[in-house]
Amino acid sequence: MGDVVQVEKAGEIIPVIVGVNLALRPEAAVPYRFPAACPACGTAVVGAGEAAAVRCPHADCPAQVRRRLEHFASKAGVDIHGLGPAWVEALVAHGLVRTPADFYRLQRADLLALGKDTGPVSDRLLAAIERSREAELWRFIHGLGIPRIGETGARRLAGRFASLEALAGAAPDEWAEADLGPTAVAALAGYFGTPANRALVVELQAAGIRPRVDAAPGAGPLAGKVFVLTGSLPAWTRAQAAEKIRAAGGVVREAVSGRTDYVVAGKGAGEKLAEARRLGVPVLDEAGLRALLGESPAP
Repeated sequence: MGDVVQVEKAGEIIPVIVGVNLALRPEAAVPYRFPAACPACGTAVVGAGEAAAVRCPHADCPAQVRRRLEHFASKAGVDIHGLGPAWVEALVAHGLVRTPADFYRLQRADLLALGKDTGPVSDRLLAAIERSREAELWRFIHGLGIPRIGETGARRLAGRFASLEALAGAAPDEWAEADLGPTAVAALAGYFGTPANRALVVELQAAGIRPRVDAAPGAGPLAGKVFVLTGSLPAWTRAQAAEKIRAAGGVVREAVSGRTDYVVAGKGAGEKLAEARRLGVPVLDEAGLRALLGESPAP
């Protein structure tokens, strides 16, 4: 600890340490020692493959349980408004929730018994949970927290499978048809190869979820066109721009390739813009994207 390191951007945004300046290492610097046991449950940790990290292998570790539940309920998951870490911690501590399916079994009396409010907050939370029963299928897939499956992968899987049951029961070659690489396919095999995870899918269905299936590309002014977003746009976030593209029938991808129809570039665009120019892919700014969508220019 105490080293001076060199940091670069990986994939345009994510920082990665690429070297250590040994000339500036202080004499008092000591090697970092990873913990031998999980601080939350005391289970012996294991190495995380080639990554410089260790992980707790105990699936029922209370810290892992809370984080899985928080992720499922977050905006990146099924977006249960108001169900933040404080609520999750209280629900877990009182034994009311252990898996995401348990959210859909909560009653008003359960929440009131926690003593966090006298009614209105609990009513709003229960209403938000009820709305989330009909969240988009990709949100449920992403909310499961499957390793190597981010939002883009979840959307691709939702476009290939009609339900969580169909996804869980598919074969590896079927997952690959969702335009996923071998690492993601292996992660799906590991996840759904675990009995507890397959049981969770059954529990969610029994709890009454009704995921909305993403409309297949093919309708709208951008039907079938493949877009890649890079940099900061003037008026829209990239997430907002991506939603606009998908709503118009387009497809959003992470990497530029010969199959990319347009790259939408904003301030600070980097490697993806350079790759688009190298491949001769048309580059748009936000105004150009708005024109394709038939929307008025930004005010």
